[in-house]
Amino acid sequence: MQLTSIRTDIQRKGLYIGQRQLFLDFALSNIDTVKTAQGAGTPPKDYAPEELLLAVKEELKHKPQLIVLGGGEPLLQIAELLPVLKEVPWPIPAGGGVPLCLETNATMPDRLAEIKPYVSLYALEYVADYQREFFDSLLLVKDAKVYVRAPVDKHTAPADIDRLAKMLGAVRKDLPLVLEPVFGSKNYLSLQALALRHLQSVRVIPPMHI
Repeated sequence: MQLTSIRTDIQRKGLYIGQRQLFLDFALSNIDTVKTAQGAGTPPKDYAPEELLLAVKEELKHKPQLIVLGGGEPLLQIAELLPVLKEVPWPIPAGGGVPLCLETNATMPDRLAEIKPYVSLYALEYVADYQREFFDSLLLVKDAKVYVRAPVDKHTAPADIDRLAKMLGAVRKDLPLVLEPVFGSKNYLSLQALALRHLQSVRVIPPMHI
């Protein structure tokens, strides 16, 4: 598997911002999205399954609250990742360990279905150009612990956020939506108000840059 980093740090985006987490930053991505991970731009390194497990066990000494598969798009490397999850004693809650979170751009629902048995939390990023794939992905995990991230800027159309929130609310009214305004955006309050017409929990949380 190709990863840019394996590190313990605080979460810099989304619903659990500030939480101590262990990040496995995967190197490959299938679309261009805003990169906030520290590993962005770092040359990838190949990890054999045994190397990956050893590195994770070493990082667990730093007491993270969550293990995060993220970085690029982890599902691009599902063929290499699944054997690791299946064959090694991965530290998931069933084994008394740390829960596993998948950060995904929700563009590959077929691959998402393959990893479901191992994931405790899903962070789905909404990408407007992949609405059908996003909706199919959401339906796959709608009964799990899941939240949605939606980057917004001054060009974000209110109708787009209203449409997204209405779609999410039709699946689950209590599904958390995190609006992520970029620096300089002034429209986040009005976008939040629109989304709250359809959802019970809509938060405005800008990505942290430290």
